[in-house]
Amino acid sequence: MAFKRDNTVQFGLDASPNESYWRIDDDVLAIMDESHNPTTTFQLPAVDAADALVGTFVADETIHHEIRVVSNSQSTLDVANKIREHVDHSVTKLQRSLLATTMTNPQNVRHRIRVAFVLNAVETLDAQLPLIKAAVADERFEVRILTFDRIFRGRVQAGTKERLDQMLLEEGLFVVEDSGNAEIDVNRLRDWQPDFLFRQSEWDQDFPVELSADNLYWTRIAHTSYVITENLVFNPNGDLPFFMLDYYEKVWRYFISNDLTVDDKALLAKTFISEDVFKAVGSVKAVQLKQLVPEWPVQTTKKKVIWMPHHSIGNQWFAFGTFDKTYQAVLEWARNHPEFSIVLNPHPSLKAVIANGDGDISSDEYEAFLEEWNKLDNTEYFVGKSSYAAVAAADVILSDGISVLYEAQVIGKPIVYIENEAHVQFTSFGERLMAGVHRFDDIALALGAVERLSETEDDLADVQKENVKPWLAVAQPEQVILQEMVDELSSSTQHMIR
Repeated sequence: MAFKRDNTVQFGLDASPNESYWRIDDDVLAIMDESHNPTTTFQLPAVDAADALVGTFVADETIHHEIRVVSNSQSTLDVANKIREHVDHSVTKLQRSLLATTMTNPQNVRHRIRVAFVLNAVETLDAQLPLIKAAVADERFEVRILTFDRIFRGRVQAGTKERLDQMLLEEGLFVVEDSGNAEIDVNRLRDWQPDFLFRQSEWDQDFPVELSADNLYWTRIAHTSYVITENLVFNPNGDLPFFMLDYYEKVWRYFISNDLTVDDKALLAKTFISEDVFKAVGSVKAVQLKQLVPEWPVQTTKKKVIWMPHHSIGNQWFAFGTFDKTYQAVLEWARNHPEFSIVLNPHPSLKAVIANGDGDISSDEYEAFLEEWNKLDNTEYFVGKSSYAAVAAADVILSDGISVLYEAQVIGKPIVYIENEAHVQFTSFGERLMAGVHRFDDIALALGAVERLSETEDDLADVQKENVKPWLAVAQPEQVILQEMVDELSSSTQHMIR
């Protein structure tokens, strides 16, 4: 680790999102992440005599990190070793690429199309299951499923893979037995030579580096979003919608729910993403949501409200989150309205974001809030599993974003949107979708709307029906996706299937 004059931190040839910058405040050395939020702090000694410093990890004070002084010669040797490892790794990749070219020539006849699914999130697995099951059941396809622990903000979310494997087993699906080493397992996957690969999300940083889009050059990357549409808001780091990330320049096909609009096509000219990448097939997830069996977490005859706060508090990233500004008001409202059964279903990353120091709430305050919330007779805390059966059972949805704002329209539920005015801009298509929700920037007005909508018909119901119509136009979108893969290989002179 080198502390540079420009206040950046360098790890030889590597980089760490959690240790990107440094600063000294009085007698404290702070190591900061990519967003300049402190991740580890070190108390500096009174005299310049320490060869090592022990620091405290901000997100978990029981974890301590140590940094030691090393000589220039040792530092140079470490960098040289890293360079040698990098060269060795690059040579191995080149050798495997040449081998793949040899093995994929027309002499190698296959009887089935090989499809790999790479998964890392329990909460969004439902959006992938219909396609996975359809491919497994289709004799034209051979399927392999790989699972990994999700990485969020540079930290491995332990237990993700275990829960995924269990859920897939319950669905009658088998997962490839892994070695515990991502590089080894991805090499095995590459040697299997899938014709197509579906990765559960578009975020490279959510996966081991071996599964980044740049490192998947040896297959066709296909994409189905874990949400119905990514054409709701603009990218907070640019002036393009999320379905125009650089990732999609490397994708063979992105199966979208709506045809591209005139505005969308104009914006594509700012990228190297071809219109041919996109194919509108309706929405697997929308069809699935429409078929949901409602299930509330508890037996009750009360009016049902599900509160779904987003994780982007502190005006960070999307800046949709309002939890740190509204949680006390909602808690008090729940106390004063025992006639409601209220389920709190936060974004699964909210707890980690709070621990990272974002927003006006600490981890201790969050835990104290949950303790008070769980004491009430009319409240539930629901996290770490799919929430849409509960959404389908609710009378009203209360949320600050993001995907539920339009996905709940498929189910035909009144949606009360707590709007953070600092949020990233909606696209023109996103504004059309938002016409189906009740928007408030004041929590008292939002809660008043919840009470009213629990007793009356939603006056935006017809708007919602028009919004979701294209998503439900195809009864089995997964079959259209399978046929697209068949057609691709049938037209290729590089592949023979008998």
